[in-house]
Amino acid sequence: MIREVALRVLLTWAMFGPPATIPREDKKVTDDKIGHLQRLVSELGARGLLARVVQAQNGRQFVRVINPKATSLSENVTCRPANASDLPDWWYCWSWGEPMHTADDPAGAATKVARVLAAVGE
Repeated sequence: MIREVALRVLLTWAMFGPPATIPREDKKVTDDKIGHLQRLVSELGARGLLARVVQAQNGRQFVRVINPKATSLSENVTCRPANASDLPDWWYCWSWGEPMHTADDPAGAATKVARVLAAVGE
């Protein structure tokens, strides 16, 4: 069991790199976003998908998700407030920017991502 977990951690690090760092500006908003993304990572892991919070060089954070049974099936999920004046309403969004699911329900979002990344016969 420990070997399996260690192997999964090493594979995740090899595929995604080190964990995201939190920029200093807009720390409250960034903390909220990272929290939503980390909850999504947990739900995706429970469904057998490899997922990790990644920070791009431009500072943008997202969840990189890969189906380990079919590694060509992957998705980047972002998280953003519904609009600038209403910060409590956060949404998970597909890589092309379309809102996918409310961030208050990471399990529901993970179910949608798992369905999209399912290999034939899964």
